[in-house]
Amino acid sequence: MTTLEDDDYDGLSGTQQLLLEVLAARHRLGESVWTFSTKTRKTAEKLKSMGLINVIHGITERTYRASLTDQGRNLLFDPLYEVPIRTEEVTNPATARSDEQNARFERVLASASRDTLLVINDLHAAHAKAVRENVALLERAQKAEATAAEASTELARIAKTLDMLEASHSLTEVRAVLAAHAVLAAIQSQGTEEEQ
Repeated sequence: MTTLEDDDYDGLSGTQQLLLEVLAARHRLGESVWTFSTKTRKTAEKLKSMGLINVIHGITERTYRASLTDQGRNLLFDPLYEVPIRTEEVTNPATARSDEQNARFERVLASASRDTLLVINDLHAAHAKAVRENVALLERAQKAEATAAEASTELARIAKTLDMLEASHSLTEVRAVLAAHAVLAAIQSQGTEEEQ
């Protein structure tokens, strides 16, 4: 392990200096360990070999954690420097809230939950209504299709009968065809009324 004198700090690469400055800033805020991307792992290993930092594995993939060694702190800080804040001394913001703030927070949360439930209920009702309307439209379409099929069959029968009448010219048969045509017209008008 090589040692580093104060004057040698300027001889470090920019990335090495930046990594040390990040750790120094974290140290000033009371963080003893900081997480970095493995993209800077070679730089960290070089600083570790100089005795300036400690390197340990990261908690998540492609990360590692580093902290300043005593030698690193001596290089970056005045010997009389004291860290103003320690992580252990900082109170948890959730527990530092007053009872009034906690009550207000719970009211806001309850209101948001209630509003969310109302929106979900409205969406459910709108969906159910749309489903009912679609089912009704489908039923009407099926009835209209059935009526159209009946009318088509009746028209085919009437056309066949007319063809036969042209050949025989029977007056009785013409009356029967006209009566069938009237029945067909009644069926078609009934189907049109149901669609509307």
